[in-house]
Amino acid sequence: MSIKVLQRLPPFLARQQPACQSYKLYYRGPAKSPRTIARETIKPSHWPLGVIRAAANEGRIPAFSTTIQILDRFVVLAPSLPDKGKVQELCSTFGIQSSDLTRLAQTLGQARRSTEEARNQVQRDLRNHAQNLINAAASVGDVDATMIRVQQLIRQSRFEQSQYHDLRQQFLELVRAKIPNAMLLMAQLYASEGHGDASWEIYEEITNLRSSKDEDDLLAIKATAWTAIAALNKTRGNRIAAEKAMEKAAVECDDPRAYYRLAKEYKSPQSPDHLPSIVKAAASGWQPAIEDLGILYFNRTRQLLRQGGRSDKQSQDFMREYSRLGYNKNPQGSPPDLLKEPRSVSESLSLAFEWLSIGAEASIPTSKFHLGILLRNGNSERGLRLVEEAAVESPKHSEEAKWFISNWHNKAIKDFLTL
Repeated sequence: MSIKVLQRLPPFLARQQPACQSYKLYYRGPAKSPRTIARETIKPSHWPLGVIRAAANEGRIPAFSTTIQILDRFVVLAPSLPDKGKVQELCSTFGIQSSDLTRLAQTLGQARRSTEEARNQVQRDLRNHAQNLINAAASVGDVDATMIRVQQLIRQSRFEQSQYHDLRQQFLELVRAKIPNAMLLMAQLYASEGHGDASWEIYEEITNLRSSKDEDDLLAIKATAWTAIAALNKTRGNRIAAEKAMEKAAVECDDPRAYYRLAKEYKSPQSPDHLPSIVKAAASGWQPAIEDLGILYFNRTRQLLRQGGRSDKQSQDFMREYSRLGYNKNPQGSPPDLLKEPRSVSESLSLAFEWLSIGAEASIPTSKFHLGILLRNGNSERGLRLVEEAAVESPKHSEEAKWFISNWHNKAIKDFLTL
């Protein structure tokens, strides 16, 4: 070790310890190039191998071994990206499309690490690489990557910055080419800036688009457009046109949210279309509709009991049998008629159990709360557990639940439904 090197050490270090130890504190070896640093950012073992293998087996990304090679090569190229030429060279080398890079980014974004100690840093690295993959795919014109990048910049209020001029032009080209999700985003941008007429024009263009290979995606985009047209009509006081637009979103696009909004905003409870619309939304898994139906039939059961419907023995036997069957079968041997107004306690209970059970399985607190009360006479332990869970998960049930929990084993109260 030369004297010159030692002379560069701070005096206080030279006084406190031998020169050789002080030198170790400062010397970190030769400087590393950006490419070397990028290569060492993620070790091969840090790639989410299980997630990548599953995605490769499903055919969403290239073969597993090829994907690992692509990712390793991409990490080396990362400092120079997004360079259009380098990205095209990478795709050409491995025989992949730019869309494969987008799907790789989405796969990394969905990955979850099981090792707690490494989770934060590794997750950060994976997110960075996923973002770089999106940027690279967008630079060579991939539609999905371009849309992801545009949406990111809009959320960050950076889309108008000068360095994204090329991306803006790329996005406008997608709108002119009538790419549905690009058109939808442009209409939403116009609407957010107060240009209602311009947004309306694009929404109507979307509703007239022909079917594409991604039929389900196009239907979802059309449903959003029809819903937006309904909102614009409603804002301008044209309720009839708004209702027709919402019917288009529901019926033509089979959108559960549109069915639900049609029932709640445009159909009175006495309308023959009110209940079927909510049932269709619930049958498609729309949770607010599932919650509403459970409460509807719960209250109907309570109403029938208060009107003198046969309760005690019949309803208690029904609940015991229902709980024995696992809460998903009708003790009468056939599924309940979902569109029929229940006339008896057993019919109403059957429908209440049907929807409250579905809601409880979906972790809806209101469904858990009401199902727990129904189960008090049939499966007391499970019922109490559901009420306790609902009290913890939802503040709006906490106070009411305290009374039910404190009186759960009170034999003087035979049936909570008749209270």
